[in-house]
Amino acid sequence: TTTTTTTTMLEVILKCVSSDSSYANRSMAVQSLGCFLAACASSNEVKLASSIREIVLPIVIARIRDVKAKVRVDSVRVLQSSVDVRDLSEDERVDVLRSGLTERCAETHTATVQLLCAGWMKSLKFNPTSLLDILDVPANETICKKVAHVIINVAREGGNNEILRELSNPEIKEFRDNCLAPIRMSSVSGAINSSDGDDKDTNEECNLSPSSVFLLHMQCSVISNDKTTTAARREAELSNILPEVPVLCENIQK
Repeated sequence: TTTTTTTTMLEVILKCVSSDSSYANRSMAVQSLGCFLAACASSNEVKLASSIREIVLPIVIARIRDVKAKVRVDSVRVLQSSVDVRDLSEDERVDVLRSGLTERCAETHTATVQLLCAGWMKSLKFNPTSLLDILDVPANETICKKVAHVIINVAREGGNNEILRELSNPEIKEFRDNCLAPIRMSSVSGAINSSDGDDKDTNEECNLSPSSVFLLHMQCSVISNDKTTTAARREAELSNILPEVPVLCENIQK
């Protein structure tokens, strides 16, 4: 039957990806597992697809720690092309980032940054606080610092960054604007502090959350510590993202 054939093929591929001494064979096996994951996402056989995913996904994530860079990079690319970030558990997301955002391998790091910026952020409509929410800042602060540092730096480079080459110009603009946007807060009068100075209804105010406060902290940290730009530019960037002090103090006291 089709199910038996699929299971037999999967067993052979899993054995290859886990124990084959040839990194080229492991790489091809990982890519084949990507095809299984992509098929699972569109399959009408929900039970079978779920079973396959439960077996395959941990294996692909584990290969991000393979001894060969090509296998590691291919594993990250499989996740970007075949798995929606919202379908991963919190532990799986953190595991991917902890293994991928390594300084020991530039290729793996670059592939993981691309996964974050052109993959996961796109799935979340380029909302950085949504990304931090699903990573759980209080529980995973260290990895969230790495993530925030990455997306803020990529956003500051904008269209000049090769990481965003898969995105359209409007998507790059949305990514950049959202990652560098100021927190919107209401003042006592009900006006909202924003970069364009427009007054909005108080129902549109953004409540402070662990993710939004963390993002603001990281924006300030990244910009302040960037010694490759002039002091004038850093000051201009900070003034754009920071709310007025009275408004910030008022919202913190709420």
